Amino acid sequence: MIGQDPLLVRAARGERTERPPVWLMRQAGRHIPEYREICEEYSFREAITTPAVAEEITLLSAEYYDPDGLVIYSDILTALEPLGFSYHVESDVGPVIENPADRSRRSCPTSVGCSSGSTSGSRRR
Repeated sequence: MIGQDPLLVRAARGERTERPPVWLMRQAGRHIPEYREICEEYSFREAITTPAVAEEITLLSAEYYDPDGLVIYSDILTALEPLGFSYHVESDVGPVIENPADRSRRSCPTSVGCSSGSTSGSRRR
């Protein structure tokens, strides 16, 4: 079907398609030998923050499976650093947050501001 948008794009627009689209997340590559080689050379954090490495990992699944789409190799944990949290990933454990939030000290970050004008304490609705 020359000139037609890719299946995933058509499905995302709500068009009827000849079949459901298939896309893969980064976990789909864990069994691929090249992925394991990359993991020996780069830490998880280096891999998700180095664009060329993240791209290479993302495209590995395409080479093996030819899916309709891929999810870029990254992680939800990348949102932690801008929020002021440090973390590392331990083998056979997973992510470890080094400075978890102290729920007993609720405060509003100065960069965010508080609607109540207060910079500490909980808000009541």
